[in-house]
Amino acid sequence: MHRNLIFGRFIRTATVNPSKNGYYYWSLVITTAYLYNMMLVIARFTFDDLQDSYRDIWLVLDYISDAVYILDTIVEARKGWHLSA
Repeated sequence: MHRNLIFGRFIRTATVNPSKNGYYYWSLVITTAYLYNMMLVIARFTFDDLQDSYRDIWLVLDYISDAVYILDTIVEARKGWHLSA
């Protein structure tokens, strides 16, 4: 119970600093998911053989991409800015 209280407090107070390296790496992950959706999803709709031959792989990649977008929503909601006067 005590551990859940500490973890809950951490989640409520955690912020993401957009000027740190971790945020830039996260942007690379988001860019990769975006490019996947822009190029390969269109290619799958265009070429039926590509879609039918590797259906399981495409489903896994689609679910990973969706999970990345959901995580990005959480990260962006926790992004903090430091305003200097």
